[in-house]
Amino acid sequence: MADNLHDIQVRYKLSPATIKILSSIPRTPDRQQVLHKACLASELRSFPLKQAEKGFFREVNDHTAIPYTIKETIAQPWHKVFLLVQVDLLRTCWPNKISATARKELYQDLGRILALLDRILRCTIDIIGLRRDGSGINTALDVLRSVRSRTWEGDGRELLLIDGIGVAKLEKLTKAGVRTIREIQQLDFCHIERLLSRNPPFGHQLLQQLAGFPRLSCQFDVIERVSSSSIPVQQEPSSSRFCAWICRVMMGYDNEQPPF
Repeated sequence: MADNLHDIQVRYKLSPATIKILSSIPRTPDRQQVLHKACLASELRSFPLKQAEKGFFREVNDHTAIPYTIKETIAQPWHKVFLLVQVDLLRTCWPNKISATARKELYQDLGRILALLDRILRCTIDIIGLRRDGSGINTALDVLRSVRSRTWEGDGRELLLIDGIGVAKLEKLTKAGVRTIREIQQLDFCHIERLLSRNPPFGHQLLQQLAGFPRLSCQFDVIERVSSSSIPVQQEPSSSRFCAWICRVMMGYDNEQPPF
């Protein structure tokens, strides 16, 4: 286990302190636990909470719709990262409790934070994988996908991933019963322009963009069923009889051209 952890540390070029923090994530964690531990990484301590930012982050913590708030006084670097990532994932306007100069610097910090957090979360997934914690891997992948797409996975706002679709257009599409990228891909450009009150070539350009989104597919087949009765006695486990299935899973995409 220790050797494997060292290999992971070398692969992701993270500090031993960060590896120790990530290894303390409990089994079957929830999203909050994964994000919290990732934000504690020593590599993110280079983003201190500045005096000009304190009012902004108090406002984010107390008066926005972020799912995970902080109960203690907001002062630590991990507080800044934890709250900044969450308010970014809301895809709404940031609170005004910050000067234009500080806001610009914060946007610059966000880009560097997201790049670091991507590496930290990938490392987290490998560490959880060593424990063969399938539920934990699934949760960590959920957080990684959310951070990469900059919108929470599974909250019904995936249309915000499309350039040109903001919160107002999302509401229009949702009222029309269009809630997923796959659903909007099936519309013709005229219908899209009518729903969003836009003129040509908006619909055509949007569909061109959507052609690059992968339409994922998954095919699952049971190839063979195996039971202990079909195994010679000398090879049968001493504990109890069992049955198992040999299965084939084929994953791909339905796009006519390779998605990008």
